[in-house]
Amino acid sequence: MDSHMTTTVLVTGADGFVGLHLVRKLKQMKRRVVATDLIAHDEIVHLDVRKRTCVEEVFRAVMPNVIVHLAATVDKTKSDPYDLYANNILGTINICDVGTRLAVRKIVFMSSVVVCGNVAEKELPITEETPVEPITPYAASKACGEILVSEHVMRKKIVAVMLRPTTIFGPGQKSNLIQEFMDKALNGIPLEIYDDGSHTREFVFVEDAVDAITAAIDMNDLPFDKFLVAAGAPVRTGELVEKICSMVGRGSVRHVDAPTVMLSQQYDISRARTYLKWRPRVSLEDGLALTLQWRRKMLRK
Repeated sequence: MDSHMTTTVLVTGADGFVGLHLVRKLKQMKRRVVATDLIAHDEIVHLDVRKRTCVEEVFRAVMPNVIVHLAATVDKTKSDPYDLYANNILGTINICDVGTRLAVRKIVFMSSVVVCGNVAEKELPITEETPVEPITPYAASKACGEILVSEHVMRKKIVAVMLRPTTIFGPGQKSNLIQEFMDKALNGIPLEIYDDGSHTREFVFVEDAVDAITAAIDMNDLPFDKFLVAAGAPVRTGELVEKICSMVGRGSVRHVDAPTVMLSQQYDISRARTYLKWRPRVSLEDGLALTLQWRRKMLRK
């Protein structure tokens, strides 16, 4: 029997944007998957990652081989970051500690490119070796998560894969820059971009991000590794809004002064191509079209 068929994958944060897409993909691949989140419903099992006893109870009942740890608070605007740190750091401690004690084979940890902070354009492209210099509570919590996972790798001999995605977009997402632009264009509201819109961004479509996760689940078990998950092709913000307005069929652009210096983004994904055997397959144009189709459908409800 295929070992992949006998592997049980436990997903935390399975009711979130990426989690829902990942669980659907794993089921399509005929994998054994246990979907967990803070609120249980349908096929989602209750799991409060902040509570060690809850984590241990669920893990002992399931005995997973692989954990994909997506559960996190992503709100970067809270003035008091206590809940964010409690969810993201304490939750990761509990996942790692209980997982290693119960002989989980591998942890796939969803980090973020934001751990690198603001990178000067002369230092681009960003790679896995770019210094970690978080500048927000969310980024700091993800950087701490990476350290916690790597510490358990060294001390407990568990296998871990860190994924650092850039902005993920696609159908089903509650909010992000692309959806904000689309909603404004659909409602005839000018799309605001900073300065002349020449700074670049990189996005990755949700299906491609999910493929990176499944590749991390299946990759040969090196003790520890991390990978950037990005498009590998930057786009100017001005060009992005032009594409969206063109697809919507209307829309105008308003240039506003940037509150700070706008730095471009560019990522080198050659490491993921080589070791994960992963590359993004959905073009920005196709991803935007699929997202717009979904958004229009939602707005008609």
